[in-house]
Amino acid sequence: MLCQLSYSHRLSDYTTAVHGCQKRITTPKGSHANLASDMESCSLARRKAALIAVLVLAHMWICLGQARAQFEARSATYASTGPFAIAVGDFNDDGRLDLAVTSFNPNNTLTILLGNGDGTFRKGGTYSFGAQLSYVVTADFRHNGTLDLVVGDTLNDDVYVLLGNGDGTFQAAVPYLTVGPSYSVGTGDFTGDGKLDIIALTESAECECISVLPGNGDGTFGPPITTPVPYNIGGFALASGHFNADNELDIAVAGYFGSANQVDILLGNGDGTFRPNGYYSVSSSPQSVTVADFNNDKKADLAVGNFLGGSVSILLGNGDGTFRQAVDYPVQFPTWVTARDFDGDGKWT
Repeated sequence: MLCQLSYSHRLSDYTTAVHGCQKRITTPKGSHANLASDMESCSLARRKAALIAVLVLAHMWICLGQARAQFEARSATYASTGPFAIAVGDFNDDGRLDLAVTSFNPNNTLTILLGNGDGTFRKGGTYSFGAQLSYVVTADFRHNGTLDLVVGDTLNDDVYVLLGNGDGTFQAAVPYLTVGPSYSVGTGDFTGDGKLDIIALTESAECECISVLPGNGDGTFGPPITTPVPYNIGGFALASGHFNADNELDIAVAGYFGSANQVDILLGNGDGTFRPNGYYSVSSSPQSVTVADFNNDKKADLAVGNFLGGSVSILLGNGDGTFRQAVDYPVQFPTWVTARDFDGDGKWT
């Protein structure tokens, strides 16, 4: 099963932000009729981004199956103006999950919210950037048991690494040069040396590229290794997994508003580069993608959130780097898709 992060039908007033195109969108209760047209009115340059997902959802709908997972709105914690993306991890080693929240214009900050263990959070540190922050992910780059952060920048040709101190604070951000502004960022061992690398989707006049920054194992990174995004899409969201029988990490790339409605498959070569392995059509405006095993066959499957298409596309993997054609499940303007076993039945939702 797949659980899609989407706006509850009870929300009547919410803020969306698409690469600086921030505007208050108010709709009648129970209706989202004006959202698509309002979003389309934004300029192309400003709408190449995902929408902000609300931090606490009143409901989370299950797209596959008949059940609906229930979530309690425990608290609302202020992070900053214009929150954009969230990473979850135990940053102060107290056994409780914390949050790292990036904010887009006008603040361009990274805020840490420390978990109290009861679903509430308290304000931690705030880190300012001379950048337009996008997505944030967390990983242990130094293999020391302490979580670090990497943040994308949609204004400059950089990604930023903040090494954790283990007490909920982080060292000063270190920029690493990429070949263009970075939208989606991730981590994984893409070079086969047992060290975590950074992967980013970057865009410039010269290259719509996948950039891999090889990790040195000590929290520092080498210059980017690039692979062009194939099949004439502008890459916006990516997810990694093992799509075929080798041991190399592969990736799936989705586009953005105005790009082709498809998800590209690229198989890893084990040296930080990738080779194209086809693409699959999905519904309108695919802007998020995740990897999971939805049918328990030990093969990686894909879920793609199609914002304007109002659906989530499921592509079941064949285990050889190819996928079956997409099957769509309707949801309301999916902004970001993730997969977890939310109801404890051993199945991904």
